Amino acid sequence: MKMRPLHVTLFLLAAILIGRAAILQNNTPSRMDEYIHGHVRMPFQGRYLMVPVLRWAESSTLLQRGSELLKQSSRGPVDLMMQLVDVLCLIAMGFVAVRLRNDLSPPMVFPWLAPWLLLWIVLCGYVARYESRFYQPYDFVAALIFAIGILACVECRPLLLIGMVLIGSYNRETAICLLPIWLACNFDKSRWRVLSCAAITLAAWIAVRMQIHRWIPGPLLGFDQPWMTNLRMMLPHHLPQVLSVGGFLVIPLWLGRRMIHDKLLVRVWVGSLPFVMATLVFGWWNETRIFGELNVLFAVTAAIQFEQYLRENPDRARLPGSGA
Repeated sequence: MKMRPLHVTLFLLAAILIGRAAILQNNTPSRMDEYIHGHVRMPFQGRYLMVPVLRWAESSTLLQRGSELLKQSSRGPVDLMMQLVDVLCLIAMGFVAVRLRNDLSPPMVFPWLAPWLLLWIVLCGYVARYESRFYQPYDFVAALIFAIGILACVECRPLLLIGMVLIGSYNRETAICLLPIWLACNFDKSRWRVLSCAAITLAAWIAVRMQIHRWIPGPLLGFDQPWMTNLRMMLPHHLPQVLSVGGFLVIPLWLGRRMIHDKLLVRVWVGSLPFVMATLVFGWWNETRIFGELNVLFAVTAAIQFEQYLRENPDRARLPGSGA
């Protein structure tokens, strides 16, 4: 089942709005210039993929003219480039969400539901914030790469997975968290194929991170452990932002876990646990963007639970195959 042209058009318009707002409604990182020219401390400078893109944008006559034309909604050529990147990534994530939803059961009834839930989740995570109101140039790129990586795991496409980890490792070190998802989804398939792909993926990640370490002096990873700060995030005035992770859907998703009958989706979530745990340990909880890699998975899971609920309660809606 495909999305209707009207649904696609509205999704594209909403993606443009939210992608641009994710930049314009937040503050430019104070060290953006240092990041572009390679002077930020690790691990932030090690997220290198966007550096050549932003260096080009900085000197682009085309983007300079575009930012002058859109001066009411652009703070310069680099800012305009970030808006363009975020919009394109969000649009691509929407189509990945539809593809991933189609790969899982029950059969899809509302093709528009997963991408529209994705828009809501991104809106909550990157736009509607009152703390840590800044963006990072690699956030949406990381979310897109991780979403495609999850799709590769679900569809058992080793070359696509290796490619996503290889590219993603230049963007953010969390790309390696696709490896446990791959193993969880495909452990019952050809051992040689699964394990050789895992070994190549791990080797690619190590090679990229070591190459970046040669480019940029400093610790290879260099994470903080903000224990005390995160404990304070449980105070009432922080909770609205902390709970906005996943568009406020994390608790409902957990409560509705019995609505998930697709074992492959369960495996994806089991494989995602290392990423979740690492983010909880090393991330600042009020920076809701740190969970962005799971946005597509949140959206697809919520769509599946909603449709499954309606199927199990046909008196509440008339759905194809529901018997209503």
